[in-house]
Amino acid sequence: MAGVLTEAAGPLTSSSATVNDEDFGVSSVEMFVLTEDFTAGTNTSGQIGTHGWVFNSGTMAAQASAANHIGITRQSSTGTSGTHSSLVMGAGSAQAIIPMGTSGGTWVIKPTQIDANTVIRCGVMNLLTATPTAGQYFERLGADTNWFAVTQHASTPTRVDSLIAATTDWIRFDIVRTASTSVVFSINGSVVATITDTITSTGCFVGFQIVPTENVSKSMDLDFCKFYMPLTR
Repeated sequence: MAGVLTEAAGPLTSSSATVNDEDFGVSSVEMFVLTEDFTAGTNTSGQIGTHGWVFNSGTMAAQASAANHIGITRQSSTGTSGTHSSLVMGAGSAQAIIPMGTSGGTWVIKPTQIDANTVIRCGVMNLLTATPTAGQYFERLGADTNWFAVTQHASTPTRVDSLIAATTDWIRFDIVRTASTSVVFSINGSVVATITDTITSTGCFVGFQIVPTENVSKSMDLDFCKFYMPLTR
């Protein structure tokens, strides 16, 4: 199913294209807020960063900070083709976000390689050890030269080319969802796609995923993640 492609350059024109908890107009008691700079914790699953992120395969390794990127951890896959390495908030399936709804998130990464045998996903996904069948995320498959915006429900994806080239430079992804109506995708502060199809209601995880499609380990550096979601409690 086709998404609606929007202009890939120019300033943001709506607060729905950025991620600020104030935009939701609710108190902190009624808001789930996650902010992670990866400046604390260890390289052990369940102890990554301030929030104790969990990974299912491969390794994590703290990296030296860089200009404008304070707190970096490197996520590396195994060297086995097809093995999904996922880093997610919380204790696996017990911490899926249910139900998915109005929310906003930011992911800042730097791939260490872009080649025909590397798959990268950043966003909200339902599966850790396989290709997601539900979620809203940015994705780059091995044959892709650009980043793609994806919404998916019940194994039916809507995939839109952002027209932004996938490189080994630092990149910021923003994903803002309004109920079950639309998901707005931005790269480095510019809206690249708005999708209104295949918006999921399936429980998902906030996270990062990297997959080698050859028997060589692949990696990416993670600098920052934030996620907001209004709640009723």
